[in-house]
Amino acid sequence: MSGEIGIEIGKIDFNRVDDLIRPYRNASIYTDNNPAQDLTITSTSNETFHICGNNDWAYLAVNAFSPLLQYASLVENEVSGKLRRMDRDKNLKPKVIGLGRNEFRALDILHRIRGSEESLKEYRNIPVVRLEEDNTIEFLGTKEFDVPFK
Repeated sequence: MSGEIGIEIGKIDFNRVDDLIRPYRNASIYTDNNPAQDLTITSTSNETFHICGNNDWAYLAVNAFSPLLQYASLVENEVSGKLRRMDRDKNLKPKVIGLGRNEFRALDILHRIRGSEESLKEYRNIPVVRLEEDNTIEFLGTKEFDVPFK
């Protein structure tokens, strides 16, 4: 089967969230060791599109999001590495971390996957802002740490 559907998606729901989390605990929801999880896509105008069958949406989602998550990990490693170098080399800490639109989106998605229900506002107790530029990481303003020993 092939086709194309143009839809502005409002939300995606898994019909049985418990089956998404633990698909093998109930013999009635899988066949031949394949999870059978249903997915409903609801448009912004409340129209629905339902997909059923032997689909394991968790693995399908991981495969779909893997490139984005790898990019988010690279962004996080770059931000974290620069913060460590600033601390180690100059004993400085930025007042704000500015992330380009792509970087902010990637790190925000990673932040939400890790359990936050809110958008990314801080990283390591430093405020984060979304810049208007693309593909950039900036550290805005710095302040010296209080050094207990000199």
